[in-house]
Amino acid sequence: MFKKGKAWDGISDDDLQCFCEPFLDPEPYHCAQDGGVCTCPKGNVFYGNKFKAGTSNIATFMEMLDQGEYLVAGAIKDSMTCEPKAFVGGEIYDAMGEQECYCDDMGFVDITYIQSEITWWTT
Repeated sequence: MFKKGKAWDGISDDDLQCFCEPFLDPEPYHCAQDGGVCTCPKGNVFYGNKFKAGTSNIATFMEMLDQGEYLVAGAIKDSMTCEPKAFVGGEIYDAMGEQECYCDDMGFVDITYIQSEITWWTT
């Protein structure tokens, strides 16, 4: 039970309920448009589609990953240019549509996965 203030006058305890919301992991965020500078101190940068497939809606990080074509740079020191040639595999990356960079500075994506992606582009 909690103490109800004036805003709760006339509302019975039976009309109230509590919710528990888990703390969600912060998702990587857009850090630069194609050609811009992505500042992502001690993070990993992904280069992929700006828009959700088949729409004009800006893609979330997970929607960009789900589209399957992206590049990743692991453990950058401070910032990098958001362009394919700045990433391993960028010379053969065939971008479809507008691209952007996403910064993962909270470890959302496991580093072993990032390393496997970089290895895939180099073999």
